Amino acid sequence: MNYEESLAFCKNLAMFGMNLGLSRIRELSRLVLGPLPWGPRFIQVAGTNGKGSAAAILAAMIGASGQDCGLFTSPHLEDYRERCRIGNSLISREDFAFVITELAPLWQQMADVGWDPPTEFEVSTAAALRYFQLKDVPWAVMEAGLGGELDSTNVVPGEIAIITNIGHDHNQYLGETLTEIARAKAGIIKPGALVITGAKGKALEVIRAKAKEQNSGLLVLGEDFDWSQESFSELGQYFSWSLKDRIIEPHKCEETRKNNKCDLNLNLKSQISNLKQLFLPLLGRHQLDNAVLALAAGSCLGLPEAALRQGLAQVSWPGRLEIVGQKPLLLLDGAHNPEGMAALARSLAEYWPRQRKIGLIGMLDDKAIEEALTRILPQLDTVIITRPSDERAENWQKLEIICHDAGRRVLIEEDVALALAKAKDLAQPKDMIVVCGSLYLVGEVKKICKSL
Repeated sequence: MNYEESLAFCKNLAMFGMNLGLSRIRELSRLVLGPLPWGPRFIQVAGTNGKGSAAAILAAMIGASGQDCGLFTSPHLEDYRERCRIGNSLISREDFAFVITELAPLWQQMADVGWDPPTEFEVSTAAALRYFQLKDVPWAVMEAGLGGELDSTNVVPGEIAIITNIGHDHNQYLGETLTEIARAKAGIIKPGALVITGAKGKALEVIRAKAKEQNSGLLVLGEDFDWSQESFSELGQYFSWSLKDRIIEPHKCEETRKNNKCDLNLNLKSQISNLKQLFLPLLGRHQLDNAVLALAAGSCLGLPEAALRQGLAQVSWPGRLEIVGQKPLLLLDGAHNPEGMAALARSLAEYWPRQRKIGLIGMLDDKAIEEALTRILPQLDTVIITRPSDERAENWQKLEIICHDAGRRVLIEEDVALALAKAKDLAQPKDMIVVCGSLYLVGEVKKICKSL
């Protein structure tokens, strides 16, 4: 298959929907990768918000140390190949076609002998693993797609488990309470692995209990390490981080101990304990939470201070408080759940307190729409409702009632390009347009902006 055929094969698998579980990805991985070890040492990242940012920051730090690092994330914004990269380079079209051409007959082989067909996400996970194996990268950072325990990325023997935070999202799959959601995400914790988390309250207690059960080391944001913001602007922010006086005994990941691939330096007291004037080009105080989680992991890996600083300063993670236009200022943010919208609202108030703000919003049906909108609407003067290009946006117009009841001026435009044009027509040069509600919408707007 060529690239276009391989891409079509993957996208056609969407018809099989979501099917949580590890049996299919284990079999598919076995067929394409062979027995363990597969090649890289794996770091897993899960959480409700910020997991992609934390994964990207850590991968950038590893790359800055001179080591190749694979990065698997989802969803993509503009190009399907964004999901799989090494350093700053997306998987090439040729390599993508090669690994999918390898996987397609194995997918069919499984279906022919009675397996449920592997899903699109399972195939993309297996494709990334095969690519990392072929390129012989020493490290791979894997972002969970949904939850953790039953997510296909959980097939890897992760030596470090980063769980950014726990909030309300994907409740129909993960549970209605934060305790249930935390339990699903804590499923990435492997025996003897190191756990690094920014979770709080009852969710933290679930993670703490799971770490103890798995004989895993645990570092908690606010307890074992912390940050303080020094300054910020539209270009980024400076901050410092500090590690509190605590020694973590070395652990080994039981699943890969026999391969001698899990010797981590977990005595953080012997590593860097205080750093100042760290620069992060990502905006928002919530990104500092993600940054210090990655810093803790990077310190555990023994990365030098120069690599930690350089990785932070050079990381790029589009679609998160990303400025793509001026006069009016055009801001893109993938916030799509209550906690994400709350973080966006805080950032708008902190960075742009005086600008009149026009919201361009589109959300998927499976999100906590009303609760999410109540977090962001106080920051918005006018709202334009549009439809993200995803089948889960069938009821996209129901946002109008919520916005209207909140006292906001509301306009409806299904076509995203026309909706963006309306927002620009309404905005004065000193105003700002805030695009949010779905990463699918953010990706569409980015494409439109590049075509203008």
